[in-house]
Amino acid sequence: MSIVLYINGQAIDTDSKTVIAQTKQVNDLNSLDTREANFTNKIKIPKTAANVRAMKFLAVTGNNSRIPYQENVCSLYSESGECFVYNGRAVVTDGGDNYDVVVYDGIIDLYKKIENKTLADLDLQGISHQKNIANIKNSWLTEHRYKYILADYNGETGRTNITDDNLFSAVNVDYLVPSVSVSWLWNQIFERFGFSYGGGVFDTESFVNLWMTYPKGTTSAGDNDQLIFESSFYSFINQGTSHVYAKSLLQTTSLLAGLINGIHMKVNATGAYRIKIKGKLYGRRGGVGSEQRPTKLYLAKNGQNAPTNSYLYLPLFKLLGTDIPYGQDFELSPPEIFTLQQFESICIVATGTDPTKAYNINTSQDNKLHVELYRVNPNVIDFGEALSDFSIRDFLNEVIQRFGLTIFPDKPVHGQPQNYTFLTLQEMLQTSDIVNWSSKFVRKLSENYTYGSYAQKNWFRYNYNDKEGSHNDGFISVDNVNLPDSRAAVSSKIYSPEKITFATLPYFNAKGNVFKLWEKEIVEATEEEDEHINYKPLDKRYYFLRAFQIHTPASPIGVYSGQLNTSASAVRYYRENFYKLGFGDIINDYYEPLKQILNDVVMVNAELYLNDNDVVNFDFKKLYYIEQLSSHFIVNKINNFITGKPVKCELVRVQYAPSMASPLPIRIYKVIIARHDIAVFYNSSLAAQSMELQVYNYSGPVWSSLSNLTNNPFPFNFTPEGNFKIRLFAEGLYSNEVDVTISSTFSTTLLIP
Repeated sequence: MSIVLYINGQAIDTDSKTVIAQTKQVNDLNSLDTREANFTNKIKIPKTAANVRAMKFLAVTGNNSRIPYQENVCSLYSESGECFVYNGRAVVTDGGDNYDVVVYDGIIDLYKKIENKTLADLDLQGISHQKNIANIKNSWLTEHRYKYILADYNGETGRTNITDDNLFSAVNVDYLVPSVSVSWLWNQIFERFGFSYGGGVFDTESFVNLWMTYPKGTTSAGDNDQLIFESSFYSFINQGTSHVYAKSLLQTTSLLAGLINGIHMKVNATGAYRIKIKGKLYGRRGGVGSEQRPTKLYLAKNGQNAPTNSYLYLPLFKLLGTDIPYGQDFELSPPEIFTLQQFESICIVATGTDPTKAYNINTSQDNKLHVELYRVNPNVIDFGEALSDFSIRDFLNEVIQRFGLTIFPDKPVHGQPQNYTFLTLQEMLQTSDIVNWSSKFVRKLSENYTYGSYAQKNWFRYNYNDKEGSHNDGFISVDNVNLPDSRAAVSSKIYSPEKITFATLPYFNAKGNVFKLWEKEIVEATEEEDEHINYKPLDKRYYFLRAFQIHTPASPIGVYSGQLNTSASAVRYYRENFYKLGFGDIINDYYEPLKQILNDVVMVNAELYLNDNDVVNFDFKKLYYIEQLSSHFIVNKINNFITGKPVKCELVRVQYAPSMASPLPIRIYKVIIARHDIAVFYNSSLAAQSMELQVYNYSGPVWSSLSNLTNNPFPFNFTPEGNFKIRLFAEGLYSNEVDVTISSTFSTTLLIP
């Protein structure tokens, strides 16, 4: 067979007697954790002068050719002009009198491009940010690439539960983490490496509303506080008869906007601040020989314009310490963070424990004071650094395995990026186009009744903080006692949330999932401090979750950061949801067609007579019917095709499987519209006593939570007119969506099939 071969754009001399055997295959269903490419057998090309030059003098003494180590783009044509391979890869080795070349195409280009790359190799600048309340709230208001999804991450959650003593929810955002959109990361991968992709699964709610957490517990502040002022040299200036200023004479650090009279520290930026003070002070009641007195230290704010000798203009802003003994070393590190606006100032004031009585400092003694002022900077959420240990290959496989996808490279089009189509098993095995190949059948060689390396139980497993955990695992069972007992089919890098038990603490008055990113350590009480909890951050904990929006204009929640001393309220936010993310649900939703094949396996090895055009235009996405075998098949592999000869093909019989999509736990089946009034009729298999009515487009292009349902049917009155969508929500689950039109002149009854 004469061939035309191009490597790196150069025509290669070939022997007219060269026989090329090609193997065509798609990622094989007999293994869920590997991906395979098309390839040829070794093509021997002679070492002609032209070929030696094309190979950069490979195998010539003294050569420094990089051909064996680099990506070599190649195309392969038949003598009739059929293109077998376009922009594939050639692997070249020395074969003595010849060069040996193996040509690969299919999905190899995709997997080679991402080889040894991690998610940190993507452009993640757009999602790195400071962790503060403004950015947290902003992630709830817009279609962000990241969101702060309200959930229990095993940190200090705040006051989320409504009780008689706590009538309003207040979330501690210091122990929230952001989650990045899986669909956004998926887009970034294909854009970064110059590919495109398609597939119906990418438009589904299950994919679009899939998020991955930041993998380590990161609080709002504490890791990168900035020292903006430091001084150990102080004198003391009386302010009236009972108050004393601390005046800095020399500073070792000063990044202030100004130090007024050595006393008033003016900051140059609005933000959160904290102070540390240590030293030794000799406080007394009056002049020489007066009684010793303990000292009280505090901060006063914006006192630079206070009249001399008038302590009334130096009211307490923040208390630093009381009853500091005369002439004894002390150290004060108040945990409280305070907020200053740009160009506001603070000063250190000393007084007695009774500020109405005389007080000064005995300057004949060796008084000491060391002051450090810090700006508390929000921690930076750096996705690039955090995702550096998650390989892109592993991430692709997580998505592919989670949705039961098969990758099909589309036929290359010159000048356009290579496109890959992703099909679910349902699309590939149950709804594909059918091609009749009966006329190409030659003979059946054999039948096998086992497939790949499957066992009787094929486990899909999450990672767990408790290494004995298994509550979100699932398995595909195969009814064949001759197979091994069990095997791990999928071992996910993603962690499972904790098992919900009787001891699980409520979050927003309900037991929810705990995505553990902090470890709680109980510190027992001592004489110096009460029993308390330390929160130790965990790392390399990736979780998948879903987000559902809550919009409650009439009952906002509070959000606060104790570490940044800031707070706000919110009427729109997102809560966590793990709906259909357990592997048991995933197997039911996406792997039923494969279960049907595995439980009645017939794998036929047959000879078919295919021509060049059949192989060039072969489509693995289609099903093939062969009358002589009375069945439909997927073609698993075309093995060593040689033009003009029958080729051995691996055929897997397809059993049509019923759709196993789980019924909706909440379903609206009728809506009566009477102008501005509606009545919603629904069925529910949940134990929830009430449902939440959500309306899309009521307050703009978002879902708004407008009312809790206690009746069935539930009546509701619309104020605005227009076109809306409605749905119900309870226990983290949604009903079907129904389109409704509200108008003062329109009435109808909608029956939803």
